[in-house]
Amino acid sequence: MAIQSMLFNHSAIWVQVTPAVFEESAEKKHNLTGVRVDVSSRRESLSSQGSQSANTARLFYLACSSRIDGDIGVPNFADGDSIIFDRVEYRIAGSRRVYGGNRLNHIEVELV
Repeated sequence: MAIQSMLFNHSAIWVQVTPAVFEESAEKKHNLTGVRVDVSSRRESLSSQGSQSANTARLFYLACSSRIDGDIGVPNFADGDSIIFDRVEYRIAGSRRVYGGNRLNHIEVELV
């Protein structure tokens, strides 16, 4: 079932990490608008510092109407990049492109 486009009313920041050149990596920040972010679960873990919790989430980017830095485009989300949504930073753990009618419909990005 398709997600209705009126639900794509969130904004987020995509922090793109470029490969290391001469032992130094760089980050580039992009503003994402017209996206949807679903925070899906809370994960509890125990460590030497005590109990810690973390959220997992999924970002949906519509190919026809979501925007990157104000323009329609198709970003190449990569593992290790991050998404900042609602003042919480998530790491990208994978993404998949979903096609319909032989064209890109949306991108689903797994966040941890």
